[in-house]
Amino acid sequence: MSMTAHTLATVAVGKARRGDIIVEDLTATSARIVVTDDAGTRELTVYTTVSGFPMLADRHRQVTLPEAEAVRALTAWIAGAELPTDADEEVATCTEIEAQRVFDAIFQAAADATAPGAAADDWPVGSGDDREWTLAGPWGARLTFTARTDETGRLTGISWSGRGADGASIHNHGGVEAATAVARQWAAGLDELPALTPAGLRARRQALGLSQAELANILGVSQAAYAQWETGTRAPRNPAQVSATLADTEDQVNDLAQQLARAAKTHADHDSTRVATLTTLVNSSPVNSGGLSPALHRTATGHAYAQLRRAGYHPIIEGTR
Repeated sequence: MSMTAHTLATVAVGKARRGDIIVEDLTATSARIVVTDDAGTRELTVYTTVSGFPMLADRHRQVTLPEAEAVRALTAWIAGAELPTDADEEVATCTEIEAQRVFDAIFQAAADATAPGAAADDWPVGSGDDREWTLAGPWGARLTFTARTDETGRLTGISWSGRGADGASIHNHGGVEAATAVARQWAAGLDELPALTPAGLRARRQALGLSQAELANILGVSQAAYAQWETGTRAPRNPAQVSATLADTEDQVNDLAQQLARAAKTHADHDSTRVATLTTLVNSSPVNSGGLSPALHRTATGHAYAQLRRAGYHPIIEGTR
């Protein structure tokens, strides 16, 4: 059975034959060693999230070692040595094994925390190798974890990126505990409905008659960032806010369309004719456009045309410069 972080630290302190060393429990899987000597105060944290392969981290270095080797490294560190950095085939093999165990632990944490509805539908689904692992959920939810290593090939942490079931962007990096916590939070939200999807965003933009650049300008983001939202490569940090801004724009277009249709109908009825004339903008000067851009004004005019046609009128659209 593998040692806990506290036990591993205590064993190393005992082997170093030092009675003045402080060992503090941080969490169930981590402990801190504090050494005070002539050189000052030094601290090192032991993480045992992955059974049999503790991670040791001080202010200068972070390494992952097999348990027996970690005890020796800790004992030497207490005596004043630096954490080891030499990499060899054994280290590479241990890193691969540890990374796979880390990913297995992350997947299990996500599975245990999965929202009931998603769990009933057999979410999440995991796939990957010893370098990268992806969790997939409903509505395009996904979370990819990538092993991070130092120049020696030792595992130093995990980075993650993806989106939640609500469509929100998730990306960061940290230790195993942080990655596990993110996986739990992601899985717990798998019953949420997406505020926005890439296909939905593209469809709504096209319905508004806007280019990617024009909608990006309305949303206050770059065209490059917006383009990634439509392809699903990246996701907005706040999809609900993006969707709300889109809804406001859609409402403005619909309101203007109704105003244009009413005005055209009133003029036609006054002239006792079924010909209803609409005027739209054909250049970049928003004249009498209800505060909308020329592109959105043209979309509203098109909607008004459809309303008038359904009402039995013969609508005609004229352009103004």
